[in-house]
Amino acid sequence: MGEWGELDNIIYNKWSTCEWELVQHKFKDNICLGLDYGYNSQSALVLCGMYDEEYYIKELLYKTKLTHNSLIKELGELISLKDRRSRIIYVDSAEPELIRELNLAGFKAMLSDKSVKNGIDHLKTTHLHIDSESDNIIKEIQSYSYRKDRDGNVFDEPVKYQDHCMDAMRYACYSHWGRIRPKASILFA
Repeated sequence: MGEWGELDNIIYNKWSTCEWELVQHKFKDNICLGLDYGYNSQSALVLCGMYDEEYYIKELLYKTKLTHNSLIKELGELISLKDRRSRIIYVDSAEPELIRELNLAGFKAMLSDKSVKNGIDHLKTTHLHIDSESDNIIKEIQSYSYRKDRDGNVFDEPVKYQDHCMDAMRYACYSHWGRIRPKASILFA
């Protein structure tokens, strides 16, 4: 009929595009990175900034067939020497060997919190600003939806298909800003 269709059960509804160069000054050093590693599937690296309780996301890498060594080389070209030790890269916790290799190469890599439901719930509490040149993030966020069965019942888990940027974004934002961290340890005698 020539009309635009719309997917139901889309996970992120509060997002828009932005021009990264025009907004990056807002969050200065309030930045981190998220990395979802894959060999046959895409490795996705995203840069995330926070300003005024809203997230700004930029795609830096989206490639397949990267070994650990070739990924480290790519990251070395994308992340300045100055930023390697100051900007945390939250990495898929299923890849502890990659995290060790990244740290040996001079990056500040840490295990991500992979809590899917909690991470998604956290990201849904705010507006997401996606860099307008981040084509793969935009493509993924437009189709990132909750799984449903053949009877139409919707589940609180996303469809696991073309979600590499979504995972990297969640790793970074939830691990860095979303988890409740204890301010101090209290001991009782």
